[in-house]
Amino acid sequence: MRIRSERPAGGRRVLVALFGATLMLAACGDTADDEVDGGSAAPTSTTTGATGSTGGAGDVGAFCDAVIDVDATFAAGGPEGPDPAQLQAVLQEAQSTAPDDISDDVDRIVTLTQEAFSSGEADGPPPPEVDQLDQRIDDYVLGNCDFAEVPVTAAEYAFEGLGTPIGAGQTAFRFTNEGGEEHELVIIRFNDDATESIEELAALPEEEAFTKVRVMGFAMAPPDDSDEAFVDLEPGRYGALCFFSVGSTPEALASAEESGQELEGPPHFTQGMLTEFTVE
Repeated sequence: MRIRSERPAGGRRVLVALFGATLMLAACGDTADDEVDGGSAAPTSTTTGATGSTGGAGDVGAFCDAVIDVDATFAAGGPEGPDPAQLQAVLQEAQSTAPDDISDDVDRIVTLTQEAFSSGEADGPPPPEVDQLDQRIDDYVLGNCDFAEVPVTAAEYAFEGLGTPIGAGQTAFRFTNEGGEEHELVIIRFNDDATESIEELAALPEEEAFTKVRVMGFAMAPPDDSDEAFVDLEPGRYGALCFFSVGSTPEALASAEESGQELEGPPHFTQGMLTEFTVE
């Protein structure tokens, strides 16, 4: 199973990409609003648009729920990316419920994304300020949302920290990369009727594999860095995989991005960077 054999250079989940999708929809006018109103399963919002300053509601619980919904919507898109209308709705909800002490950061990351799209620079790596804002938002969630925390460590080529059952509910996976290559934690839930092991699943063609699992969340980090994945876990059988290519050092990824080519190494999961765990 392959989502991608390599990821773009850069560190975190990068909220610029998420908010950017909302801004692109907002630029399309009423069409996007109609799509959201036309039966989307994503949470709806009473805000007037994602490009304005709508935060400061002070509802910490609602903001925590919205963060979970953002990550879930982005992850659910799988290799094709998230549904734009659903993504717009959950991002508006996150901005409208952001408490006062984080709303400026949420609004600022929206502004930076808007500037990136207007200048034609949205396809490149995010500026350092975006990474800093993303980390502050993650730190706020970790400090204020009542999420269970699961530390996971990555190196070449294995995960540590997922060997015991995890309790169901809203969970923060705290992902730390102690290796020399970039790694990611892609969290999948097996469908209840799936019988394959994660090794058998990884050997299937991508299209078939995705009929047997759901992508629940992911985090990615360069060497000596960390990231978080916020996931609402339900009981069941889960797996974790890394799809980066062997040889995905920061230098190699930057060179590949500059040249517009992909790295040719096999995915990390083919080297043993995959594991199963249960949620009870």
